[in-house]
Amino acid sequence: MRKMFRDILNRLRGKRVDISSMDRESLQIVYRILYDVRIDLVEAFYKIKDRRLRDIYDPFSMLMLKLDKLIQYLRRILGEPLYAKYDRLSQEDIENYIYKLPLELSITLRNLIHNSRMLKDFASSSATYYLKSMLSNIDDEVEDIAKHIDSIIK
Repeated sequence: MRKMFRDILNRLRGKRVDISSMDRESLQIVYRILYDVRIDLVEAFYKIKDRRLRDIYDPFSMLMLKLDKLIQYLRRILGEPLYAKYDRLSQEDIENYIYKLPLELSITLRNLIHNSRMLKDFASSSATYYLKSMLSNIDDEVEDIAKHIDSIIK
């Protein structure tokens, strides 16, 4: 899985991005949603850290590395400022954004949002194996989003 994600990122890096050939609005929506999901995951990590669940640190750090690389790539091709701060998206904003995306991408993003919020909610009380399972699901969804972005960029 890690090699596959790395291959996707390498293919994305190797592409010459032509703004006119891609759906800039879709990529902007994905960027904002991933930025919002990242905040939820950081909050979940603080809860995991407080419980001292060291078994989860490595899978969590690999997930965050993948997510950060994907966000960084989107930030660069969209020309977003490095230290931009965005307000949290409301549920209504997220719904409006998701309706504008292609079906497969919107389903994957919806699952990612749901699982990241579940992880944040259950990080303070759930068993380690359950948290690892949620992290695995989130990791798979991040990889799926990278594949969708690869297909959007011509």
